[in-house]
Parts: sequence; C-alpha cells; structure tokens
Amino acid sequence: KIERAVLSIPIQSVTTRIDSTKNKINKMLKKANEEQIEKKEDSEYKEYIFKFESNTNTVSMIKVKTGIQDNNYIQIISGVNENDEVVSAPYSVISKKLKDKSKVKKVPPEELFSSDK
Repeated sequence: KIERAVLSIPIQSVTTRIDSTKNKINKMLKKANEEQIEKKEDSEYKEYIFKFESNTNTVSMIKVKTGIQDNNYIQIISGVNENDEVVSAPYSVISKKLKDKSKVKKVPPEELFSSDK
C-alpha cells in the first residue's frame, strides 16, 4: 500500500510502553484478589513518541496512532503535529530511559554519540 502526503517520523522515534492506566487498574484488582494472575496482553502496549519542549528543555511522552511504515519511517495518524520536534535518537534511550518530563539536551546529529568531557 502506498500513501502520499502523510506525516511521518523516523521509525526509531516510536516506542511501545505498557498503558499505565490499565496497569494501575490491574494492580488494584490484584490487591483485592491475591489469587488473580496479572496478564500483560498485547492490547496493553501502546505506541508513544517523545516530543521536545524547547521552552523547558524537557520531553513530553505522547501517545500516537501509527499507520504504514517502511524500513526508515512510520506514518503518524494522530498525536503529532507537522512542526513538533520529535526525539529520534539514540533508540536505546527512547525505548528504555526517557520518561515524561525528562530533561534533555538538543544536539546536532554529529554530536549525538560523543561524550561530554
């Protein structure tokens, strides 16, 4: 399938996280019934991006709805606007370390993997 004139971002900018709302409800149910086994179904995982907030040098974790993709880019159906700055690297930070309201430093791509000394 080919789509034209769509909003797309680098595929490594999208990460999946457990829907915290469902997770909190499951924890409350588990406390009420100690024998209940908590399941992590695929439907509990949601797709998110981290939007750079230039006025505070922080990121906002935004739930997105995605569409088609290729090897490098993924279509964003909702959650991101055309002029939003989206964190695109490094993927290990996006997928595991970043949290909503984390402080970040914007750097050019050539300085991305250099250490601050």
